[in-house]
Amino acid sequence: MTSNTVAPMFQRRQYEAIAEVLADLRGRFDDGGACQFGVECAADDLAAMFAADNPRFDNERFRLAAGIVGEA
Repeated sequence: MTSNTVAPMFQRRQYEAIAEVLADLRGRFDDGGACQFGVECAADDLAAMFAADNPRFDNERFRLAAGIVGEA
């Protein structure tokens, strides 16, 4: 019997690991330079992909874990 439900591509530990990498990168470029904003843009793009992958994905929690605050 096949299921019509498709399992998410990612698991929580993968979301957490990626957020940790982004937070580390953001910390290295926390001087207000272009790299800081590049990390924020990457986080936004990843969050959009994760939300499409998993309807229960929590964008606000991900951004907080990645060290990014403010509007998504």
